[in-house]
Amino acid sequence: MLNQTSTGSAPAYGVHQIAHDPATRADRATAVAFDNLSMTYPDGTEALQDITLTIREGEFVSFIGPSGCGKSTLARIASGLLQHTGGTVRIDREHLAFVFQEATLLPWRKTLQNVELMMELRGVRASERRRKALEQMEAVGLKGFEDRFPRALSGGMKMRASLARSLTLDPTVFLFDEPFGALDEITRERLIEDLSALHREKGFTGFFITHSIPEAVYLSDRVVVMSARPGRIHAEFEVNLPSPRTHAMRFEAPFTEGCALVSESLQATMHDTGED
Repeated sequence: MLNQTSTGSAPAYGVHQIAHDPATRADRATAVAFDNLSMTYPDGTEALQDITLTIREGEFVSFIGPSGCGKSTLARIASGLLQHTGGTVRIDREHLAFVFQEATLLPWRKTLQNVELMMELRGVRASERRRKALEQMEAVGLKGFEDRFPRALSGGMKMRASLARSLTLDPTVFLFDEPFGALDEITRERLIEDLSALHREKGFTGFFITHSIPEAVYLSDRVVVMSARPGRIHAEFEVNLPSPRTHAMRFEAPFTEGCALVSESLQATMHDTGED
């Protein structure tokens, strides 16, 4: 049954709800750790409340929850773009990359120059910038588009360029804030598959914000469901599906039933008030 927590050495194939216990994630080195993290904005809005969570090196974790539950706030705190008001966060920001929903390419720079931008800002010499930018453009399927301006790229190509730009930094932790939310369904599915392949190849730790349950289940080792504001951890699910994952897998029972299980938990957040 997919709604049972696995206790054996070889968990059953599928998606399983697991106990929220950060101490159980200690079998690999920690990449990201939140301890009783809270965030209250100056106007008094409590965005996050008592978030305690550990993400292991190389693990891909997706966060899903109602609009306004603090998912993006949590990612921005992890990245250092926003200062939390309570608790602690541990993360290596020297080797961290962030991809937003908007590709944020500079319109006056060609695609290759956009991909080189972060290295340029860090003072990497031109020959090395060019080598790494070309390498990552090929990795994301943009070989041959080096001299195009952003206006000549589709939405999917712009997002690929944004991914390539971040990959030039050799990140060990990759934060994604709904990167595919504005794309059409076909482009989105292709990029999800490409991102899954990149994660297998590069081995980075993935911190992924999304509103799409199938997207979260397809990409992740673990899915975290957050409650309505103030955001708390409502439930966690372990995703035990084969790798590499395929498009056909999305129509198989373990995947569809797993999505239904996460959806049921998400619906239950509407009744999660955080009160004892």
